[in-house]
This record gives sequence, structure tokens and C-alpha cells, in this order.
Amino acid sequence: MKNYLTLIFGTLMLLLSACSSEKGGGGGGKDDGRSEVTLQNSTIALTYQVGKSGTVTFSSTGDWTVTNNNPQDLSISPTSGKAGNQTLTVKSLATNKTNAVRSLTFSIKPNGGTAKTVTVNQDPVFIVKNLHYDIKPDGETVTVNLSTDLSDDVYIRYGGDFDTMWETLVNNASRATSETDVKMTRAAHSFEYTFKILPNKTKSVKEGFFMFVHHSNEEYQSDVIVFTQMPAGVEESTDYSRDGEVSTLLKHTGVEQGIPVVLMGDAYIDKQIESGQYKRDIQQACDYLFSIEPMKSMKNCFDVYSVVAVSKNNVVSDQTSTAFKTEFDKEGSTYVFGDVKICENYAKKALKDEKQMENALLVVIVNDGRQSGTTMPVVTNQPQNGVPMGYSIAFIPVYNDSFEVMMHHEAVGHGLGKLADEYGSESSIYAANGSILDHPDELDELKFCQENFAMLNVSLESDPLKTPWAKLYEDKRFTAEKLGTYEGAYTFPKDAYRPTYESMMRSNNSGFNAISRQLIYKRVMSIAHNHNWNFDYEDFVKFDEPARKATKAAMSTPLGLQKKHVSPIWKIEHK
Repeated sequence: MKNYLTLIFGTLMLLLSACSSEKGGGGGGKDDGRSEVTLQNSTIALTYQVGKSGTVTFSSTGDWTVTNNNPQDLSISPTSGKAGNQTLTVKSLATNKTNAVRSLTFSIKPNGGTAKTVTVNQDPVFIVKNLHYDIKPDGETVTVNLSTDLSDDVYIRYGGDFDTMWETLVNNASRATSETDVKMTRAAHSFEYTFKILPNKTKSVKEGFFMFVHHSNEEYQSDVIVFTQMPAGVEESTDYSRDGEVSTLLKHTGVEQGIPVVLMGDAYIDKQIESGQYKRDIQQACDYLFSIEPMKSMKNCFDVYSVVAVSKNNVVSDQTSTAFKTEFDKEGSTYVFGDVKICENYAKKALKDEKQMENALLVVIVNDGRQSGTTMPVVTNQPQNGVPMGYSIAFIPVYNDSFEVMMHHEAVGHGLGKLADEYGSESSIYAANGSILDHPDELDELKFCQENFAMLNVSLESDPLKTPWAKLYEDKRFTAEKLGTYEGAYTFPKDAYRPTYESMMRSNNSGFNAISRQLIYKRVMSIAHNHNWNFDYEDFVKFDEPARKATKAAMSTPLGLQKKHVSPIWKIEHK
């Protein structure tokens, strides 16, 4: 052992000696051409305003270049240069709408040398001490602490159930320019706003959300503040005898096999099942599935089942227990989801054949009124006959004005059609920012799904003739839909394109566009005929005639405060 260690040590000494002579530091060798950057300051502080700038000073022994990691938020000038002393000017391009100082970075890399990182810390417009408040069922006064450097009027913009939750704002304030604006006292530094919240006399959890807005410049916004209020009476089941009971609502006709749909309900107690409320809500969900084209015209291709799930409590919250363990997001987004394994186990009570689960659509309707909806579409790497394979689970609350369109967007669009969202940041004030090309994980997910025939209602190509809807774009029979490439899709505002300005997969306020209808039609028909079916374009055009007559070509985005959209939870399976 001793001799072995001596040999290693001797070898190391030889290597060190060789390296030393090559660098010329005492050995007389030549320089290796590497440059170095020396920073005078490695951080810059910027205020929240757009257009504010700071500088970084450094010296370089050779040529250098800048890599901007946040091009949508910062501009840097110059971006390259020669050896010597240098000063870069860094300017903000976007407002910091988060609830804390955000750190943005760029690097300065010398020719052949090591890059040095510079951090830009940008202040937020507003800092809110707490973004989520649990309100007592009987009501209470709630104080929200706000800090800001603004010295002008501040408003709140609200949505959800907030209008029915609050009675007054104790501080000096009044309802001002519109039903979603409330004028606050003049702001400067730290303030306390005290709301008087009314009792919740409904049978559902109330969720109100609002944000602070600088009235003369709506780019200056706070993060979302959420008020969640339980109902006064939470009830508990005592009879679980009907749990797991299966009913058949619809059977396929005229096709080889029916596509299985399993409808289940969460947060329904025994009394609501015995009273018929569970059955009525399930039937309503079934009716909504087929209230839109192309589903209306393919109703004969489905087998629809209902499975009874008896929950312990009739309210979804952290303090209650429900059959599918449903959870809502507490930061004002549309996220709602539950336990996947429990969903599968209940669905199997209706689907006796394990093979049926491969392309089943499972829908959990939630006994709640919050405006939410989330789907988990599974996409496998084994498509058949040019259509994507995999089952889906959707969670959709029942008692809100969006129940029907959420059944369309979530269950039909994401779940059955394996469609992508068609909105970018312009469709929601909280949606994701930036280019999809700067997000490799999401880009890879999209490419994988499209290689397996899912999410073909969005494109990375700006030329309509290079998109999946190129043939529809050239077909004059679809002129009314104004097909093209509209930037903003898959939640990204840049470098992802959707086929129409408006659609069911964007803002839920019009029908499915032509390519979405074609993708749903193709998948349903192929599965219903056990994949012994070939897509014919002219057959689809003829089939699609009722949908074209009902199409609303271009509609504006809904006004007012919108909840943050949450994309479907795509599950990729390699078999």
C-alpha cells in the first residue's frame, strides 16, 4: 500500500510540474489565450417601473459577450466588446408584479474564459403581507397589510365571490369607476385595509380574490389576494351503503365499441345522494358533454356510467374529508384536483374490462361553486391509427356559472381530444410569460405529445401552411373561422401559435375551432371502430357542417379580473 501511494504522489508531481511549465509562470512558456473578466459590481438594484436603468462596471483582458437570461424583462447594452474597462447599461422592460423582490440574471463571458454572473434585483410594485385568508363562516373583519412606494390613488380589482362576501371597507374608500373597481385611500409606504366580511349563508365554500392596482397605470399590480370562507353548516354522512353503486346513462349504437365515460361526484354526503341531488348533477354533467359539436353528432359512440361515491363531508376544505380528496389552489388559480388512484378504483367498478381504462374519460364533478377545473390527460408513446392513446381524469366544480363550458374545455377538450390550451399571457393577467423556446421542459413535452398525435391544435410554426391545420386554412369552406396563426398558445405569449383568435380552448366563450373539432372527431371515430377506420377529409367536412353553421368567428376576451389559468397536468407514459 505504501509503495502504491508513493507512485500516485510522484505522478501528481510530474503533472503539476508539466502544467506549470506550459503556463509560462516561471517556466518561460507562452500565454494560452484565455481572457478574464473582473467585476466592479455584481448586483444592480432597480425599482418596479419600466424603463429604469442601472450600470455594471468591469474590466476584461480580451473580447467578451453578454448572455441575457431574461430578455423579456431586461435590455443590456452593449452586448459585446473588446478588452479594457467597460460599463454596461441595464434597463427594465417589465414591471415586477410578484409579491417580492425578483432576481434576474445575465452573464459576461470573456473569450475562452469563465463567465461572471450579474444579478439584477427589481423591487415589486406592491408587497402584501399575506396572500391567503381563511374567513370564519359567521363573517369577520380582516386586515390586509400593503406596502408600496406609489404615492397616487390605489384601487382594488376583484373577482370570484368577493362581491357577495364583503360588506364594507372600513378605511376611506368607495366603489368608483366600475363594478370591479374600488377606490382606496392614497398610497405611500405601508397601509392597512380592513374589510368587513359577511356570513356565508350558502352551502358551498366561497372564494373571493382581488388585487391592488394603480389606477392610472394598470401595469402596476399586486399579486392576487384570496379570501376563502367555509359555509356555516358542514354535514357528515352516516350511511355509506350506496357507495360504489353503478348506473348506465348511455350505451353506444352503430359502432364497434363505445368510448367509456365514468362520471363520479365528490363532496356529496348520504343525504344528497338519497335526495336525488347527486343523480341530477351527474345527469347534468352527462348532458353538457353532448351539448356542443362535434360531441352532439357523435353521442352514439359513447358508453356513459355513473358511480356513486359517498363522502364523509359535503364541503371541500383543509378541515373536511371527501371521497376523492379534492383540493383547490389557495392562490387564486383554476387548479382543482384529487387522488388519482381513488378515481381509478371507483371507475373500475363500472369498467369491468381492464382494457376499457386505456382510453376512458373519468370526470369527477365537485359539489362546490368555485370557478375552477383541471384535467390530467395521459399521452402514451404508442399511438394507434394516427390518434393519441391514454385515459384522462377531469375535476370540475358543479355550482358555478362555468360548469357547462368547463365540461367542454376540460373534459371534452383536454380529456377526450387531448387538446392543448390556446391562450398566452394576453388572455389572462396571471398567465405564464415569455417564449416557449426559453422553457425546454415544456417545449419537450409539447414535441413528445405532438409526435404522438396529441396537442395538434397549437404549432411552433408561424406560417399557416406549415401547421397541422394547413389544409383547413386553405379550404374556403372554413373561411368564416378566420383560420391562421395567432401568437400566444400553450400558455406562452411568444413563439407558440393557435389557429383562431378565439376558441373554446382559449377563453371558453366560443365553440371548438375547426382543427379541434377535426382532432376530436378523428380520435372518437377511430377508437369507436376499434381503429379499423381511416380518416377521410371530405367525410369530415360533411360531418362538420352543423358545427360550421354554429361557429362564432372572432370574439373578444372577457373583461374583468380573471383567475390564473392552470394548464392540464399532462402525464407522459412510455410503454
